[in-house]
Amino acid sequence: MTNRAAAALLAIAGLAAASAGQQARVNGSSWMHDIWQTAALANKTLLDITLPGTHDSATFTLQDHFAPGSNALLEDIVRLADKLGINAYPLVIAWATAQNITLKQQLDAGARFIDLRACWSEPSEADPSAPTGWHTFHMVLGLPIAELLDQIAAFLDEAPGGEVVVVEVTHLLGSNATTQAQLRALLEAKLGDHLVRGMQFNATLQALTQGATKSRVLVLLEDWDGDGSSTGLWPDALIRGEYANQDNVPKMAEWDQGLIETLGGTGHIFRLWWTLTENVDDIVAGVLDPSKYPTKLFDLVRLANAQLAGWAAANRNYTLGNLLVVDDFENSPALEIAVADALRNCLDDPQLRARSPSGDDCRSWGIAGDCAASGSHGDFVRAHCRRTCLQC
Repeated sequence: MTNRAAAALLAIAGLAAASAGQQARVNGSSWMHDIWQTAALANKTLLDITLPGTHDSATFTLQDHFAPGSNALLEDIVRLADKLGINAYPLVIAWATAQNITLKQQLDAGARFIDLRACWSEPSEADPSAPTGWHTFHMVLGLPIAELLDQIAAFLDEAPGGEVVVVEVTHLLGSNATTQAQLRALLEAKLGDHLVRGMQFNATLQALTQGATKSRVLVLLEDWDGDGSSTGLWPDALIRGEYANQDNVPKMAEWDQGLIETLGGTGHIFRLWWTLTENVDDIVAGVLDPSKYPTKLFDLVRLANAQLAGWAAANRNYTLGNLLVVDDFENSPALEIAVADALRNCLDDPQLRARSPSGDDCRSWGIAGDCAASGSHGDFVRAHCRRTCLQC
């Protein structure tokens, strides 16, 4: 375990001290299976836990081809530079790379949410050598979707049972009804029996994994309104939570603070992005003065990841998303935060779970000091708001 991971565990003060030893020994490839009993995962749902995940998950390998319609101005600049004998693709790729390890390695490291930005690519007048087919992208093309699904399937095949992965497939640039149908067929063919179907997405983990004997993948697909319980492909409208679109930590944290104060307990999968977003000024500044300004996305990522554990500790009474999404997953404390939260082994009553900064719910009562109140109301709060009152 890294020093950062150890620091994260220390930072999540108030977590059950008895489970600290188990946290320290967490194995990323099987962590849900390993804490199944201790964290009482069987009767919890995806809406009751936090899964750590990766943003722009497939950017570990990128190509010198722009995704269709991704950024016309940037595309023109890079192609103009190419005519002048300047290869600007390395600069674009430096700012597009959010993960350094493969999907299989991310899952083995403990990630349980995969963010796939998909596009249909084919040769064009502007790029006659572009590959044909479904690829991932972040400004530029990544690997074929088929190869990435093989990595996810390989992890699920090897997992001991009890692991649940959420995969969101979005954007679908350059596609039409025909190619989108091909994508759905590809998802079903590659992930097959691992798909969550025949039940609701918010079934208990016991049901999803057949008592921790199977590992499953919940696939959420943009522009799709089909019946997930029969097809195994679910509408991504089930997810709530947009990213901050900021390039500095304080503004991003302020945005996320607003999300945790409003989205917890709404009945949707709550996605929390702990990620920074570059802008043109960042890129230009790094080119003009690389000794003073960031020259790649990872320069911003380090700033964000260094502050995640402290922010999580300060907000430990909140749901930090059902999906806690980060860049550079292997060097973030996201897994330790998720495991520590699961090992608290307690939940507020679903009808009383935090829903607003103030009002008639567990968070409001906790802020008002009602956890220590005497009389029947105080007894009620302590009985129904164990998470908020830190009595678990």
